[in-house]
Amino acid sequence: YDFFARHGIAHATVEHAAAFTVAEIPPEVFALPGAHVKSLLLIDKANGAKNFWLVIALDATRVDLKGLAGRVGAGKFSFAKAEDLLRLLQVTPGSVTPFALIHDPQHQVRVIIEEDIFNHTHINGHPMRNTATTTVPMADFRRFLALCGHPFQTAELASKEAA
Repeated sequence: YDFFARHGIAHATVEHAAAFTVAEIPPEVFALPGAHVKSLLLIDKANGAKNFWLVIALDATRVDLKGLAGRVGAGKFSFAKAEDLLRLLQVTPGSVTPFALIHDPQHQVRVIIEEDIFNHTHINGHPMRNTATTTVPMADFRRFLALCGHPFQTAELASKEAA
């Protein structure tokens, strides 16, 4: 919230019971305007290197990890470990959020955002803890990414078979 205040980023937060998955988020949260997102921290161990990717998807999207890896030129994706979440983004499992990018000033995490998210007026995600949801206007979210210095790429995340 301090970062948002310092940079004039509009936001509103709704408190709720802890939600470790999208299915656990209380129904009243979905009354908030905009895109409700889930975030996945993935690791790609191609060619002996460890590359980390934050994938930001609409809550209902079934992310096709294999297809996505091929589209972005990564090796095989797997989920990052809890210690990687804490070290890179200062969050714990169940609290991964696009807003955690403020904790990655060395840009160790690459960012992929589902294309359709930008068709919404706002974005909704956890504010570094899974007991609340924060809403930010999409223009301010784009500015947030720029202020964090994180370039991003957009991609279709669902498999063609799921669509």
